[in-house]
Amino acid sequence: MSSPYADVARCFDCSGYISYCLMQIKALDKRRDCDGLYDRCTPLDTPENGALVFKVSSTNPNDETHVGAYYDGAVYESKGRAYGVVKSEYRAKDWKKIAWFKSLKRDEPTPEPTPTPDPPDPEPTPSGWYVKVLGGSVRVRKGGSVLYKTIGIAHRDEQYPLLGTADSGWYMIGFEDQVGYITNKPKYTEVIEYGE
Repeated sequence: MSSPYADVARCFDCSGYISYCLMQIKALDKRRDCDGLYDRCTPLDTPENGALVFKVSSTNPNDETHVGAYYDGAVYESKGRAYGVVKSEYRAKDWKKIAWFKSLKRDEPTPEPTPTPDPPDPEPTPSGWYVKVLGGSVRVRKGGSVLYKTIGIAHRDEQYPLLGTADSGWYMIGFEDQVGYITNKPKYTEVIEYGE
């Protein structure tokens, strides 16, 4: 801050810039040099957004001499007063170490949704009761919730044999020579004795 340069970013050295950024988000308590930053990291094999990248001494690979932050194929680094903070293309041959700062939360990959398995078709056992469709058209599904695929459409005033009730409360019905499930919401369906 005491630099004579008007642009504050020009007064940073490389580790000062990265330390400053980490301190702003409370991931670091005080300024560290390159070695001190690397000591608080977990090595990575390939760069990922938010990782720190390090150059090392040509005579000692355990001596980190320069640090930057990787993001979308670029490195953000302070190159001193002559240049300030710059964005440059990431080149693996220049940055010998890649690491994740331990205090930073990493983005977890979004897991693939687990498909809901289709329940086995139970043996139809008509009970003498039917499910009547009250309003509009209602989807008939392979299981007892909207997570299951649609196997057909039930229309207003149609009646289907009631075979049972799913754990969700949906009605299990005989539908076009197969077992289907239909909502139990009163505005869409009701249970009746056949012929009502």
